[in-house]
Amino acid sequence: MSQVSVAGLSWAFFELAVRLVVGGFLIVSGTVLLKSVRTWRQVWLALYQLVPVPLVRPIGLSLPAVGIVAGMTLILGAFGPLAPIPAGAVLASIVVGVVRAERRDLVLAAGAFGQLRPLFSRYIVLRNVLLLTALGVVAVRDTLTWTIAEFDPPTQVAAVAVMSGLILSATAFLNRAERRQRFTAVAGA
Repeated sequence: MSQVSVAGLSWAFFELAVRLVVGGFLIVSGTVLLKSVRTWRQVWLALYQLVPVPLVRPIGLSLPAVGIVAGMTLILGAFGPLAPIPAGAVLASIVVGVVRAERRDLVLAAGAFGQLRPLFSRYIVLRNVLLLTALGVVAVRDTLTWTIAEFDPPTQVAAVAVMSGLILSATAFLNRAERRQRFTAVAGA
């Protein structure tokens, strides 16, 4: 194998790994926000402290779906070199929110993976800055490999919508099943 092809192959695996890790993180955290009632309430409470009251409902309702769609866009590589932008925007907004909360001495809880615990702001900021840096390297390189970018834009939008919709629907289905199971357990007791 020549030096050029090894470098090209190394870049392709690095770029794909970044897309899978960051996109997967956004999808999992968005899904957990939809699935966990405690985490959901905590996000709402945090939003009341971080954004003006009229924005709490729209941000609270859209936050999980935006994370899932941004993650799916990144994983699929939709729109080629533009794919990292929505994921970067979500990660950057989390950094801004955490930094704002820390500067105002607000006590928030982190619940991205369903476990509420006091927010360790520096860890979240460091993690997201590292993910943003990796995304920046991918974006600056301006070439994504193994993507759906070769299809026309409506097809790319449809692919992201279908895959994101499947995740959102599966989450809603699981939530309903859990509620039914709890109701049946309570009714049978």
